[in-house]
Amino acid sequence: MNQFFKYLTIYLVLILGIGISYADELNKNGLFTLDIPEFEKSTYNDNAIFSFDFKIENNENFDQEINLVLPKISGWDIETQSLSFTLIPGQVKNIVLDFKANSEFEYASRYEGQDLIKIKLNDGYSGVVYFPVSVASGDQKVDFTFEGNILEKDDVKVVFLPKISSSRVTPETPIGFSIEAKDLLENQIVTVDLFIQDTKIYSKDHTFEKNHQYQVFQQEVPTSYDPGRYDVELVVRHEDSSTSAREWNARQQVVVDEYKNLDISSDFSKNLIKDEARIVITNLGNIEDTFTYTISHNGFMSLFFGAELSDGKDLDYTTKNGEVELSIPLQKGEQVEFVYYYNFIPLYVILFVIAVLVMYIYLRKTSNPLSVETRIYEVKKDSHEGVKSIKLRIGFENIRSEEIESLRMIFRMPNYLSVKDDSFLLTPPKQVLKGNSHYKLVWDFKRFEKEDSRILGFKLVNSKGILGDVRIEDLEFEVKINGRVRKYYSSFPIVRG
Repeated sequence: MNQFFKYLTIYLVLILGIGISYADELNKNGLFTLDIPEFEKSTYNDNAIFSFDFKIENNENFDQEINLVLPKISGWDIETQSLSFTLIPGQVKNIVLDFKANSEFEYASRYEGQDLIKIKLNDGYSGVVYFPVSVASGDQKVDFTFEGNILEKDDVKVVFLPKISSSRVTPETPIGFSIEAKDLLENQIVTVDLFIQDTKIYSKDHTFEKNHQYQVFQQEVPTSYDPGRYDVELVVRHEDSSTSAREWNARQQVVVDEYKNLDISSDFSKNLIKDEARIVITNLGNIEDTFTYTISHNGFMSLFFGAELSDGKDLDYTTKNGEVELSIPLQKGEQVEFVYYYNFIPLYVILFVIAVLVMYIYLRKTSNPLSVETRIYEVKKDSHEGVKSIKLRIGFENIRSEEIESLRMIFRMPNYLSVKDDSFLLTPPKQVLKGNSHYKLVWDFKRFEKEDSRILGFKLVNSKGILGDVRIEDLEFEVKINGRVRKYYSSFPIVRG
């Protein structure tokens, strides 16, 4: 029966000491007001320390000296910042009083009798201690008492209530869970573990304070878990002593939804030779995903475009309407790096070739000392035999060189044409050479000085009556200046049949 009353008393002390927390104001109409949030507190017998606080407000329009009177209590040390202080008008000061049991405190049993036993710390003592306090200013004095309840630790068990949210989750929407402590009189440390399908994904020690007995947690689901339904378990472990501990757990089925997350980083560089973009894609989702990328450029730039994977392999892409479309599949957790670029080396090669050709043409034109004029006139045609005859006129003049040592002009014509007798203007050819399909007429001139000119003319007759256009090969000049021979050409227009 005594044991029953023992536990009943402890239960009532817990209810009154922990469950009831109230504030009170004393001497509101006096020189000062006392605001006291708590008159009663409880603690365990292995840590007999009480800390009470209250506020003092100066209600007057003049300075007041406030005095605290704390009677000495056997077995207890009393600590505070100051026993005497001054408050200006309207000032509020917070006072903290700490009562700590010292070595002289005698832990006695709760039962009186002729065989009263002095009990030491941790031997099952429980009891109530009263701490009187007086606050005085001028002729006013206010008395009140704090009450401390000392409980036997072994008789009060801490309790933790774990809960797991049933909300659907992804790596972006974490699992939510909470832990609520019951009736803590002092800070308690617990180990919190969270499991998915018996695999631990969270483990950490947490401190629950007597004034903060509810905590909410979140934990991301690793992307290694495919979408689906999983068993989740939350375990809270509290060590009562070095040899004993208790655990509380909660279980819940949680649905992991599909989650797509492609992390993309890029780096761009430009120079005269090559413009390059390097892109790294990482699949942070929990399913296979595909990275698509579109690059817009004009048709000219597409000539220099290229793309490849970081390992040097070709990267497939499609080009449509001036846009390049890339499509890269990525497995869960996979990382892919690729490069696309514009390589301008072919452009520079093309420009160089064009420049060389332009320069060559320019040099040929500017280095040719001759001004040449070719003319075709008096073209006679027959409806059945095509071109019957044409007249040619060739004129050339030395316009640049002071003297041309020797000048050779070579005229080539198809062998179905022949030169009409007595048709030469001024100078006949030095040589007439006959080939398989062409005739070659050669004129030689010596010491052709600047501003010297010649005009040659002759009539060509179509002796075979061949229908169609008449094409005459380019007129060739071999010019020797200062012992160096160069060749120049001048074209004839096509004679339409």
